[in-house]
Formats: sequence, C-alpha cells, structure tokens
Amino acid sequence: MDFATMKKRVALSVRDPERALLADAEYGFFVNDAIDDLRNGGWLQPLEEDESTLMVEDTYEYDVPASFAYVYALITQDADGDYPASYVIPYHHWRVGLDASADPELMFDKTMWAPDAGKYIKVIGQKRPAELSGTDDVVSGMEGFIRERAISYAARAMAQLPAALEARFSTQEAEQSSPPGTRRPPAGEGYEESRSKMLLALSERAWANSERMFAYHPMEFRLWPSSVYVPGR
Repeated sequence: MDFATMKKRVALSVRDPERALLADAEYGFFVNDAIDDLRNGGWLQPLEEDESTLMVEDTYEYDVPASFAYVYALITQDADGDYPASYVIPYHHWRVGLDASADPELMFDKTMWAPDAGKYIKVIGQKRPAELSGTDDVVSGMEGFIRERAISYAARAMAQLPAALEARFSTQEAEQSSPPGTRRPPAGEGYEESRSKMLLALSERAWANSERMFAYHPMEFRLWPSSVYVPGR
C-alpha cells in the first residue's frame, strides 16, 4: 500500500472521502504521526542489505549506509563477487563510532583486519520506520497499526472542528459529491454534539485497535540479536 492509498483509507473511515473537512496534507500528518509512534516504540524494519561500501587500501573507516539504525553483520566480497558466510567479519574486528564530524562510521581494527581494495562490504542491518511522502510505500506488515492509529488521530481532530465547517460538508453532500453510503442526514438540533461524541468514540476504538497491534510486535520488526547500535540514529 502506498502513502496516497493509506490517506484515502483513513479519510474514508472518518466519513470524509472527498477530504472536505480535513485537507489531504492533514491526513498525511496523521499517517506520519502513527509512524513516529512505531519509531518511538522501538519497532524496526526487517533486515536490509547494502553493498555500496567499497574497500580502499589502507582505509579503516567507512560511512554507515544511510538510515541504518543498527548493523547486524558485515560480509566481504570474495573473488567471484559473492558474499559467502565464511567471509563474515568477526564482531571483535569492528565497531560503530562517530568521526570528527559526528557522522557514524564503521571502524575497523587495523591490527586484526585489512581491506581488500576494490572489493565491497555487504552491510546487513535494520532501519527505523520512516515518514512517508509522495509515492512512498508503507512497510509491509505495518499497515494495520498505521491505519488504525491515523484514524484515531483524524477522528479526534474532526470532533474538535467548529460547527461552521459542518455547513461546508452539508453543501458538499447536497451537491452529491460524496459517494453513496457516506452521506449523512441534515444537521439538526443537538447534531453537532452527537457527531462529536461519535467521532470521539471512533477515535477511542481505533486507538484501542492500534494498541493491540502495537503490543503484538512481530519478530520481523524487532531488533536482531547482537546488532550494533548506530549512534544518532
């Protein structure tokens, strides 16, 4: 599922399919707020591999690939261009530290390891869930939490909208711009209070759903054993 589809799902769930009450950008904020909750809760993306680190003669410090928050393993390239398990660099041969500019680096012990100039190092590690924009895709397996948490945020925001905006939505419905099944009856006495209560109830249900998903925390989104933390990420 991509970012645009997720925003549409959230808008439809709070009965604002045309995004007349809340702007598309606001739904984007709610989706990214949900992703921030995952980041702050310690969720990580599944293991990824990066083969862009070129070894250079007499060089013992290399940039950690962009966005890697943890490094699980390093494997050097063999003569055939492969990365066999026997070429894994032992943990005691390297560490992750900061250079003079406070940028994270893979730092090798020159008394135990030497670069094979011209060959590459495969870096295996994990990234944190990143905020979405444009045509970005949601990380597979995280859609449910993000959808429910974003619905909770959106419904809570809509419950606090001033009554004047309700008239704008009613006009939209009268002009038949809302899909069938999403149109609501005309506002009457006490409707605004009832509407706010329904939205707050929806927000609470969606929050509870997201909390159950959050607590489950599947293994593929947990920190892999023996991984090394990348400072500042």
